[in-house]
Formats: sequence, structure tokens, C-alpha cells
Amino acid sequence: MSKEVTEEGQSRKDYVDPPPAPLVDINELKLWSFYRALFAEFIATLLFLYVTIATVIGHKKQHDACNGVGLLGIAWSFGGMIFILVYCTAAAAYHQYILRAAAIKALGSFRSNPTN
Repeated sequence: MSKEVTEEGQSRKDYVDPPPAPLVDINELKLWSFYRALFAEFIATLLFLYVTIATVIGHKKQHDACNGVGLLGIAWSFGGMIFILVYCTAAAAYHQYILRAAAIKALGSFRSNPTN
């Protein structure tokens, strides 16, 4: 651990906590990236619901167990749609958040640790 101990035996942090971020930032409403992310989320949710509900309706309307998607097909449609939509919309909706998280993780993992 890289915490310093004062003479009184109390530990002192070797870093400074950033101030808390505001819950709603009015300046973000003026950015194009906010509306692009909102549009991407809307389209992704619409496609997800359309494909998965259509698969379930198709399963309910099948007459024979051998000529439909089955329960495994429903599971694959849900999982596949989540994978595809996250892959397609991540650049538009979460690009700035992924970069921030990766930068914070990188800074945390490359900190010097004098005890090791």
C-alpha cells in the first residue's frame, strides 16, 4: 500500500479526491454529441424491441416444434441483438464515457507503488 502514516497513527491518502460531478449539466444540452447519443439509444432500443418481440411472436404462432426458432432461438435473438446493438452504437453513444473510464483505469494501474 502506498498510504503514508502520520505520527498520530492516522493514515493520510496519497491522492486527492476530485469534486463530485453535477447530476445534470445544462451545458451538455447544447452539445451535438448529446443528441447524437440520444438518437443512437432510441434507434437501438427500437431495433432491439422489434427483433426480439417479432421472434417471440413467431415462436408463439408456430404449429410444429421442428419448423420454428424454439426457445434457444429466442435466447439467441436477445443475446445477438444486445451484442450487435452495443457494438454498433457504442461509438456514437458511449465514446466519451469509454475513453474516460479507460483513462482513469490506466492512470490507476500505472501508479507507483513503493512497497512492491
